[in-house]
Amino acid sequence: MLQAAVAVQAGVCVDIFAVTNEYTDLASLKFISIESGGSLFLYANTDDSTLPQDMYRMPSRPYAFTCVLRLRTSTEFKPGHSTFF
Repeated sequence: MLQAAVAVQAGVCVDIFAVTNEYTDLASLKFISIESGGSLFLYANTDDSTLPQDMYRMPSRPYAFTCVLRLRTSTEFKPGHSTFF
Protein backbone atom coordinates (compact mmCIF):
# COMPACT_ATOMS: atom_id res chain seq x y z
CA MET A 1 0.00 0.00 0.00
CA LEU A 2 3.03 2.25 0.10
CA GLN A 3 2.79 2.72 -3.68
CA ALA A 4 -0.81 3.88 -3.26
CA ALA A 5 0.23 6.53 -0.74
CA VAL A 6 2.98 7.75 -3.07
CA ALA A 7 0.49 7.91 -5.95
CA VAL A 8 -1.98 9.94 -3.90
CA GLN A 9 0.73 12.37 -2.79
CA ALA A 10 1.67 12.88 -6.43
CA GLY A 11 -1.96 13.45 -7.41
CA VAL A 12 -2.16 10.24 -9.42
CA CYS A 13 -5.30 8.12 -9.63
CA VAL A 14 -4.66 4.54 -10.79
CA ASP A 15 -7.24 2.68 -12.86
CA ILE A 16 -6.50 -0.96 -13.69
CA PHE A 17 -8.04 -2.69 -16.71
CA ALA A 18 -7.41 -6.45 -16.71
CA VAL A 19 -8.48 -8.65 -19.63
CA THR A 20 -8.24 -12.39 -18.99
CA ASN A 21 -10.45 -15.43 -18.90
CA GLU A 22 -8.09 -17.34 -16.59
CA TYR A 23 -7.54 -17.03 -12.88
CA THR A 24 -5.57 -13.89 -12.17
CA ASP A 25 -4.51 -12.81 -8.69
CA LEU A 26 -5.52 -9.15 -8.65
CA ALA A 27 -5.65 -9.00 -4.86
CA SER A 28 -2.19 -7.48 -4.61
CA LEU A 29 -2.91 -4.87 -7.29
CA LYS A 30 -6.38 -3.81 -6.20
CA PHE A 31 -5.14 -1.72 -3.28
CA ILE A 32 -3.21 0.72 -5.44
CA SER A 33 -6.35 1.46 -7.44
CA ILE A 34 -8.71 1.54 -4.45
CA GLU A 35 -6.46 3.65 -2.22
CA SER A 36 -5.66 6.14 -4.96
CA GLY A 37 -9.32 6.70 -5.83
CA GLY A 38 -9.25 4.65 -9.00
CA SER A 39 -11.09 1.56 -10.15
CA LEU A 40 -10.31 -2.02 -11.03
CA PHE A 41 -12.03 -3.49 -14.07
CA LEU A 42 -11.90 -7.18 -14.97
CA TYR A 43 -13.03 -8.40 -18.38
CA ALA A 44 -13.19 -12.02 -19.57
CA ASN A 45 -12.45 -11.05 -23.17
CA THR A 46 -12.51 -8.02 -25.46
CA ASP A 47 -15.14 -9.32 -27.86
CA ASP A 48 -18.26 -8.78 -25.78
CA SER A 49 -17.01 -6.43 -23.08
CA THR A 50 -17.47 -2.73 -22.43
CA LEU A 51 -13.71 -2.13 -22.27
CA PRO A 52 -13.54 0.45 -25.11
CA GLN A 53 -16.49 2.42 -23.71
CA ASP A 54 -15.11 2.30 -20.17
CA MET A 55 -11.68 3.53 -21.29
CA TYR A 56 -13.29 6.32 -23.28
CA ARG A 57 -15.37 7.48 -20.29
CA MET A 58 -12.56 7.35 -17.70
CA PRO A 59 -10.82 10.66 -18.54
CA SER A 60 -14.10 12.56 -18.19
CA ARG A 61 -14.77 11.33 -14.62
CA PRO A 62 -14.38 13.96 -11.90
CA TYR A 63 -11.42 13.50 -9.57
CA ALA A 64 -10.42 15.52 -6.54
CA PHE A 65 -7.28 15.50 -4.40
CA THR A 66 -6.34 17.41 -1.27
CA CYS A 67 -9.85 18.66 -0.69
CA VAL A 68 -11.73 20.12 2.21
CA LEU A 69 -15.27 19.10 3.01
CA ARG A 70 -17.23 21.78 4.77
CA LEU A 71 -20.56 20.71 6.18
CA ARG A 72 -23.02 23.45 7.05
CA THR A 73 -26.41 22.80 8.59
CA SER A 74 -29.09 24.68 10.42
CA THR A 75 -28.59 25.01 14.16
CA GLU A 76 -31.21 22.31 14.82
CA PHE A 77 -29.09 19.69 13.03
CA LYS A 78 -26.00 18.21 14.63
CA PRO A 79 -23.72 15.94 12.58
CA GLY A 80 -23.45 12.69 14.52
CA HIS A 81 -20.67 10.74 12.86
CA SER A 82 -18.48 11.07 9.80
CA THR A 83 -15.88 8.81 8.26
CA PHE A 84 -13.31 9.81 5.71
CA PHE A 85 -11.03 7.48 3.82
